[in-house]
Amino acid sequence: MKKTGICILLAALLISGFNCHMVQGSAKVSLSQKNITLNKGSKKKLQVKNAKKKVTWSIKTGKKYISLVSKKKYSVTVIAKKKGNARVCAKVDGKVLFCRVTVKEKKKKTDVTGTPAPVPTQTVSPEKTPVVSPTLSPSPVPTATPTVAPTDILDLAFDFTDASIHDFKGRGSAGVEITIDPVEQKNALFVTKRSGNWNGVEYDLTEKLKTGTNYYFSAEVMHTNASSLTMDMSVDTGDGYPGISQKTVPANTWVTLSGEFYVTDENRIVWYVQVMNHATADFYIRNVKIQEGKEDEDVVASVLAYDSLAESAQKYGFSLGTVIDRDTVREKTFQAIAKKHFNSLSAGNAMKAYALCDREASQKSSDGMPRMNFYYADQIMRFASDNGLKVRGHCLVWDFKMAELVNWFFREGYTDDGAYVSTDVAKKRLESYIKQVVEHFDTKYPGVVYCWDVVNEAVGDEGCYEEGDPSRIRTHRWLDGEKTENVFYKMFGRDYVKLAFQYARKYCSKETKLYYNDYSCENENKCDAIIRLVNELNAEEKLVDGIGSQSYLWEGNDWMLQGVRTSLLRLSRECNVDVQVTELTMGNDDKDDSEHALWYYKLFELYKELVQKENVALTNITIWGINDGEEGGEFLTLGPYHGILTKDFHAKKSLEAVSCSLKGIPYPIK
Repeated sequence: MKKTGICILLAALLISGFNCHMVQGSAKVSLSQKNITLNKGSKKKLQVKNAKKKVTWSIKTGKKYISLVSKKKYSVTVIAKKKGNARVCAKVDGKVLFCRVTVKEKKKKTDVTGTPAPVPTQTVSPEKTPVVSPTLSPSPVPTATPTVAPTDILDLAFDFTDASIHDFKGRGSAGVEITIDPVEQKNALFVTKRSGNWNGVEYDLTEKLKTGTNYYFSAEVMHTNASSLTMDMSVDTGDGYPGISQKTVPANTWVTLSGEFYVTDENRIVWYVQVMNHATADFYIRNVKIQEGKEDEDVVASVLAYDSLAESAQKYGFSLGTVIDRDTVREKTFQAIAKKHFNSLSAGNAMKAYALCDREASQKSSDGMPRMNFYYADQIMRFASDNGLKVRGHCLVWDFKMAELVNWFFREGYTDDGAYVSTDVAKKRLESYIKQVVEHFDTKYPGVVYCWDVVNEAVGDEGCYEEGDPSRIRTHRWLDGEKTENVFYKMFGRDYVKLAFQYARKYCSKETKLYYNDYSCENENKCDAIIRLVNELNAEEKLVDGIGSQSYLWEGNDWMLQGVRTSLLRLSRECNVDVQVTELTMGNDDKDDSEHALWYYKLFELYKELVQKENVALTNITIWGINDGEEGGEFLTLGPYHGILTKDFHAKKSLEAVSCSLKGIPYPIK
């Protein structure tokens, strides 16, 4: 008995030790701190938790600001040398971890003896060097130097009147030189010898910009090409290319590109300008400005003064959302507004197939399946996760632009001119793509994506579906005046919609709702077809949890309101599913938005009525056209004043109208 008891005890101890080892081994390897702020001359110990092997420590950026001493197996001491920003890198167990370090000047002690501090002699700031009138000489004449403010606040300005290219360089094969522009006869930087769309001009800001800071960029561009060019201003971070501004630029006209960029933890920051639709066209650039700044406090105050729209909407059972993308996710003004007024976000483009699919990586994949690049989507997801916001996944399968941008997805070798793969191979690729996407977000940001628009706009318009198909599944789409083939229909026939939902149901978490999303649901015939499609999909098993009505509307008539009312009632009741308003934009041509505001108020009163009196399961309203646009913008057909905020995020009467409706206050306020 004693021998048996000893054996049992030893076995128990072994099992206990094994279990402890397993628990320890499964613990997440992490840094003790991800952000450190130190005064100059101070130090801080940094550790890696739960590491099994020795940590390799290094300074990724900012070696002149910090030093590392006392490097041990799992820890290191950071010493602050001078004011600036740096990143400490820890490599261990196959992972790379980063800690951001901000070094500040040590504050001087305040004189508390009662003796008045000496008044410093006033220093007269040097006047800005005047810009000399342009010369008509055939060669550039030096006249002025770039403005750099003599403070810690970055303020760069280059007008090239000094005939210097400074630190600007050609990007790719492009070259840069100072010349006289042919339109206004002024000095400009000439970008030439381009051999690809991405070739252009660049300026390295890696050592100049500070982490956790917002910067404003602007530059004037011009060209003499026969047709208009799409000019793009962006930043190369080493991991991606966040856009700042993009405009259509007509020939012989100076146009300003401007926007902002918020610095987080980028390894490098190289500003550049390129031409999106022409590989060899030369162009001119001048008046480049890069300025450190912050959000417009007056703008933020005017919008944040309102009670949270999302909180006001809670009593009606629906969340309130807006659209976010690779540019706005970095705008401090937008961030503040999103965090205050919305609890749901939809990615404009960053989570669509043509934004995620990575051709180069797909061509190199060992299993022949497609590969994704989540760089931009992860920025949006990280912002949402960090601020307690939910995300509508938008969208997994959409024919629009697939034939133009990602047609290679269904071709041999992932090439533009390869033969189309077999249906079986295409199914495997589609399933792999959906699996990778939904599992990536579910795993990295658990619980943040609460629903997916699985298939978008699969019901065709007149002439874009097979005659006799009761669900009118799209075979073609009118795009820029031409009938474009639906590549999903080409590969799978009408079954592509069902396949997409089956794959999504297979890999999405059980809590994630699956939606079919479409426009013009207010049209009776379109609504009929959508109802038939959803009921067809749900006939054998429930694949579709809800229907998204995009809701691109136009203010000014009661017919619009009746169409919204009837369609949401029918979709909800005849399909027995939830409904959401997914891309709400109310068209408006009038800068005075008094009428626009009144119709927004009526629309939200209707939404409340559907929930409270008709028991419609309306679970989300997403305002897509949140701020006004401009001519040539995405929503030109809905007028330039369709937003509830101005183009630069000032509050409009339409915001007040929505707020009044959600708070139960009559509008207009007497």
